[in-house]
Amino acid sequence: MPRKRQNEDSILRKIADSFRSASWNEGQSVALGIGDDASLFRPKREHETILTCDWFLEGTHFFREKHPPDAVGWKCLARAMSDVAAMGGTPRCFLLSLALPETHTGRWLDLFLAGLRRAARKFRCALAGGDTTRRNKILVNVTVVGEMPAGRALLRSRADTGNIVYVSGRLGEAELGLRILQRSKGMPRKKNPLTKKHLYPKPRLALGQWLAKKGLATAMMDTAPGTGPMAGEEGLGNRDDGYLRWTLERSVAALCGKRGRCPTGKFEDSAGPTPGCRPQTAPRSTPPRFAWRR
Repeated sequence: MPRKRQNEDSILRKIADSFRSASWNEGQSVALGIGDDASLFRPKREHETILTCDWFLEGTHFFREKHPPDAVGWKCLARAMSDVAAMGGTPRCFLLSLALPETHTGRWLDLFLAGLRRAARKFRCALAGGDTTRRNKILVNVTVVGEMPAGRALLRSRADTGNIVYVSGRLGEAELGLRILQRSKGMPRKKNPLTKKHLYPKPRLALGQWLAKKGLATAMMDTAPGTGPMAGEEGLGNRDDGYLRWTLERSVAALCGKRGRCPTGKFEDSAGPTPGCRPQTAPRSTPPRFAWRR
């Protein structure tokens, strides 16, 4: 029996139905959700609203034949929420704009929505609306609305020379997972610890909120897009890039050293090839003194 052709209205109903039954998808922040021309957001008193959006594009951020659909759903929301975490805020709701081919409006879309729903439930972020259209390649855009107490946002512009840098987690593991994924055949095993950080990243929301509440950090940023934007805020140049490349190489080297081999061969970053990631070839110089506090 041929599969029923999906149109924009039927896809929107499928998306709405997959979230409507979830009790956590309705809260005080979303006064009016899916079903009208627009949604209504109810901010808390004495709070500022955080707005951020993120593209997630086939061929640029994920590959249809390599990335499981549920991982695409999880990651497109987690990436955007990471910007909220970097300011010390709490995500409240999100908008989903989705373009995909007719061939992917069935099982692929179901699995994508399952991963998106898991991330939304995990981080208590409600789907408030969005839009869909048809296109040969899959394009995802997520807009997240968050909030935090007025005047407490941790801004990049507060970074200054002499700050100490702190990085949560271990740099390089997600990049290592991507390299392994690119060299593997077909879809990866979901339980592979080497690819999990790349496929299912977790935004550091609790840590960001704690740092903002305690006033322990002068500035924060999400490390996914690189470190150049923060460096440019105060004319600080690229001295921080040297520190992060140093940390990244040593982190990957340590991970590979535990396994007795280097699964990615050579590690490359925006500055070009770096030494191989075996422990004996990892950089041994000390990092630059400049950093900012995270």
